[in-house]
Amino acid sequence: MALAKIGGIPLLVQWLAGPAINVQAQAAQALLCTVIENPMTQVLVAKCQGIAPLIKLIQRSSPQAQDCAARAMFHIASIVDNQTLIADAGAIKPFVQMIIGNEKLTPKENEAPQELAAINLVRLTRGTPAISEAIAERGGIKPLVRLLNEGSPGAIYWACACLAELALVPKNRDLIAAAGGIKRLSELLISPAMGTPEIAARTISHLVIADHEGAARHDAEESSTHRGAESGASSLVGGSDERRKMFHEEKGTKRLISMLDGSNLHGLQCFMIRPIGLACEKCEIGMQEQAAAALADLAYKSSAMQDAIIELGGIPSLIQFIRQIPPSKVGQEHAVRPRHVFDLPPQIETLDCVSERVSACLGLLLDCVSERVSACLGLRLR
Repeated sequence: MALAKIGGIPLLVQWLAGPAINVQAQAAQALLCTVIENPMTQVLVAKCQGIAPLIKLIQRSSPQAQDCAARAMFHIASIVDNQTLIADAGAIKPFVQMIIGNEKLTPKENEAPQELAAINLVRLTRGTPAISEAIAERGGIKPLVRLLNEGSPGAIYWACACLAELALVPKNRDLIAAAGGIKRLSELLISPAMGTPEIAARTISHLVIADHEGAARHDAEESSTHRGAESGASSLVGGSDERRKMFHEEKGTKRLISMLDGSNLHGLQCFMIRPIGLACEKCEIGMQEQAAAALADLAYKSSAMQDAIIELGGIPSLIQFIRQIPPSKVGQEHAVRPRHVFDLPPQIETLDCVSERVSACLGLLLDCVSERVSACLGLRLR
């Protein structure tokens, strides 16, 4: 703060663009210290034209300077207005390149830069669909999917989080699926890394959501314009029905159901992901709640997925989850979205999702799906 008051920010920005690599690193580190949890200096750096020199350091400089520049960019991007400035200044391509990795470094040495790049892209994309589109247009989907397979636990988590944001843009969903994202995300539902099953389920939830009425053809046509950037996605996936089928065939539905009681982690030695020192909003709800939300999105307007959930024993698992003590209101709200999942009457949505009224909701649920459940599971329901 004191440095900003005496006019030091413009001088630091000038040093960032200097020819000496050691000076660049020191200036980036100093700038990083001024922008951590400091909205005033975050705005000031942008006003002093500091974004472009930081991007150049991310593109090409010493590992120390690149690290400090990427961390500083993360904090500067906490200001919403700065996010568009950062993207427009050309930050997306260098971050995508960081995710791909530096061929001169070992896989271990690439881990930290990859995680830094992924978490920066998460911050840039949240609430900004245009940036999500730009990442796809600049070839970012394939490297992110590859990171799901090859990255460190932290990089995998933030790659998932980034893909979750990208999947909020309808035309990105088929591209993610075609790049192999659904297969790996299904596998991550049983990851022992704490928080990873939740964020993988959230990403799946965004990928399998039903295409808007009349928009599927338009989205497919729009997606085809990205095929040059995403050249590895040779066969374009054809909409939400195919994405749901792919997910189900990769045992994803079964794994989501197992998340409701935690059996997806049975026998695994769970561990916490090593923090990278940057605080970014993580998945807002727990594993069971996120699984319930994903199942609801999977079954929405899809009789095939509704039947699949029933056949795999999803109804008893959802009921057990709803009746858990202490109750999870968020999870129950997702678990009793029966009108969307099973085309139930609208009055069910007027019921409270907790305590005694949950039982009333369950009774109506059982009455409405008894024939289908009985046929598929051999259960006799009242």
